[in-house]
Amino acid sequence: MLYNLTGKQFNEDPYSVVDRPEVRPILKVLCLIVINSENKCQALRALRDEIRKDLEFQKLKRIYQLDEKELLRKFESVHSEISNYFCSGIGLKLMYRDSEIAESVLKHFTKREIPCLCVHDSFLIPIQHIEELKEVMNTVYKKHIGYDAKLK
Repeated sequence: MLYNLTGKQFNEDPYSVVDRPEVRPILKVLCLIVINSENKCQALRALRDEIRKDLEFQKLKRIYQLDEKELLRKFESVHSEISNYFCSGIGLKLMYRDSEIAESVLKHFTKREIPCLCVHDSFLIPIQHIEELKEVMNTVYKKHIGYDAKLK
């Protein structure tokens, strides 16, 4: 979403392009940390805390000899087009935009009296409406953000 809001398209996996695919779980957490942190010190402290709390992360760190500062540097380098937003606290604004998109999707199905439940960035809906859901999600995302949604 951040790429799209800055007028750019990013079609790759934003995590696996930074390091080995095995490290992807840590990079997903790092991404959330950098968009929600106010500065790099806060981000590094939060990443270290997350690794310390998770046995799988500790194992990955040990196996691949990961350094938190180096991971952050690589993440910023790979995502240099949007890195000026990292450690800026933009996460709340992005969450608000995401909630507006989800609300629009839910309103569509509520008007049609089709049960639809939002869970984080996904929706649960009767299987016969899955194609309509995809279409609505893409239409709503494009209306709010200006780009096609990257749907799974």
